[in-house]
Amino acid sequence: MPAAEGAKPAANAGAPGAVDAQGAPTLYDRYAAAKRALGLAVGVDREAFEAQLQAQRERLRPKLGDDVSFEVLVEDGKVRLAARANRARSGRE
Repeated sequence: MPAAEGAKPAANAGAPGAVDAQGAPTLYDRYAAAKRALGLAVGVDREAFEAQLQAQRERLRPKLGDDVSFEVLVEDGKVRLAARANRARSGRE
């Protein structure tokens, strides 16, 4: 699904030490940082966030394939996640 017009990816600012194996801030950390930047409560812990992502991946699998990534967007004062199919890696076209 394409990002809505005016939606902006959130800054990749995470807490020190909150990085993945490649040294990039994790999706949860980018999500939490975007919520805090807007003065909003994060409202979900890392474990629940990961569980919700896994459930979302399962729901999207028939439409987007096995390799789905998420991006943190800030739109109209709200933080949301946008799902993207990684077509080049998943072999779907």
